[in-house]
Amino acid sequence: MADENASLLMEVREMLKLVSERQNQLMEEINQLKEDQKKLLDEIKISNFVLNNITVRSEILN
Repeated sequence: MADENASLLMEVREMLKLVSERQNQLMEEINQLKEDQKKLLDEIKISNFVLNNITVRSEILN
């Protein structure tokens, strides 16, 4: 009985270790996605600025 409990305890520890490792991987992926999102938002801001300036300049020329 004690051997069975010890075996189950080891299995649970291994599973928790795997879950913890996967959680760390997911956190790294989330952080990378946040960085990518920030870069994309910066690119969108720049694109919008350029587009707005093109519209204003074309109106001035017309």
